[in-house]
Amino acid sequence: MILAGIRTSVTINIATAAIGSTIGARTLGDPVIAGLVNGNTAYVLQGAILIGLLALATDSVFEALERTWARAFSTPAPEVQSP
Repeated sequence: MILAGIRTSVTINIATAAIGSTIGARTLGDPVIAGLVNGNTAYVLQGAILIGLLALATDSVFEALERTWARAFSTPAPEVQSP
């Protein structure tokens, strides 16, 4: 359950960090901002695709980690004996 929250938080932070380019931070959002300022659609797409791929890759890693931990730490249901 906690890992699901961390997974969501990390994915959202990747997209939020890209917005940091609007205040001059060097991030993956630089091509997006440069493309918007200069009217260059290719730059906007380049940055958006990179940010999207990074977010999807990170989310996939956390999903696999979550599944692995669920299998490793799950307790089997107790067997019920019938009379």
